Amino acid sequence: MLHKRDLPQNLLLNSMKDYTERQLEYWIYEVDAKAPYTCHLFTLVCNDNEILNDIWEDLTENIAINFQINLEKEIERWNIYLIFLLENEVPKEIKYKVEQDKYCCRKLVEDNLKKTNFSDDVISGLIKEKIFSIHMETNKASANVPTVDKKIEAIIKEADGNILTALKGFRSNQQIAPFYSKFKGNDNTK
Repeated sequence: MLHKRDLPQNLLLNSMKDYTERQLEYWIYEVDAKAPYTCHLFTLVCNDNEILNDIWEDLTENIAINFQINLEKEIERWNIYLIFLLENEVPKEIKYKVEQDKYCCRKLVEDNLKKTNFSDDVISGLIKEKIFSIHMETNKASANVPTVDKKIEAIIKEADGNILTALKGFRSNQQIAPFYSKFKGNDNTK
């Protein structure tokens, strides 16, 4: 379950930047696993690329020093996300630099969002889509391939039950290869 919470106390204690005019929010996602834990997410709406480039390291450092260090469960220390939301497109160099930085937390730059109002519903939807949803694309060519629900053993038995009996004694591909060649009429062992 995803929930919005108040910013953790002292999060920005060592901050060199001013976040009062920024939409910085804290979210938690409770993972119902064998050993339950919480994912911690911070979202920040940035007005432009320069702001992102200027503040991402400061915010990451403050999360590490004032928040991550206080988490008791190791799994929670490694499940912290920092998501930057921008209306405009971010240059690839900046986006790459931010997202490839492995210090403290995983960082995502979501740009080109074309939104001026980042409501809780909008942010919650983005978090769920980008972090907690699994999208699997199918290859169009493989979509037309029929699936076989039979075991290979059943297929061989249907073709010729004697083959299955003969193969049971073989333990390696080297033993099977001469048998297969003889079966197909390509016996070169003479």
